[in-house]
Parts: sequence; structure tokens; C-alpha cells
Amino acid sequence: MSAAEKHERTDASPRLAAIIAAAVALGLGLCLLAARGIIGAGSHAGAPRLGPAGLFTHGPAERTGIEEEWPKISAETREHLESYGWIDRPAGIVRIPIEQAMVRLAAGASAPPARTGGTP
Repeated sequence: MSAAEKHERTDASPRLAAIIAAAVALGLGLCLLAARGIIGAGSHAGAPRLGPAGLFTHGPAERTGIEEEWPKISAETREHLESYGWIDRPAGIVRIPIEQAMVRLAAGASAPPARTGGTP
């Protein structure tokens, strides 16, 4: 075996490089065509492919479900934070208004008061 046969060629084949480049370009072109078909570029008469559910026809006047329910949820939360109520009646655990709880914590009453046996 001669010295030339023991070594591999150091240069890449230009033909192989051209074939690989053409395959990559073809694959990229097919991906772009598929993306265009999925996204819907050139849809019919400007209508989106998602149908009526995808339209936002009323713009700023459109109210979302969150906007519609926000006043009710806010009132329920405020009522919960500003009133007395039972957390666990059999265990005798109650909730107190948040303002009163903050005053008690600031005064150093970190533990709940001892239970005297009566109903809170």
C-alpha cells in the first residue's frame, strides 16, 4: 500500500457540497410554502382562516369576560376582607376584617387570643 492510499482526501467534493446546498434550499423553500399555506397569506376576500371566533370586530368597545365579571369579583373580595365570618365553625376559627388584623399584628398580638368558650 502506498503513502497516498493511507491518507484520506483533505478537500471536500464540490459536487457533494452543491448537492447538499441544493437540498437545503429545496427544504427551506418547502417549509416556507407550507408556512404560507398554514398562516393563510392570500386568504379569501380578507377573511381570516380562523373563522368568526378569530375576529375582533368591535375593537375597544368589546368587553371581555374578565371586564364583565370584575366589579362582582371585586365586591365579593372587598366584602370578604372587610367583614367577620366563619372559617371553620366546629373548630371555632373565624375571620376578622383586614384592618383589625393589621392593627393587632402591629400591636404585637401575633398569637390569637385565648378562647373563653363563648361563640365569637
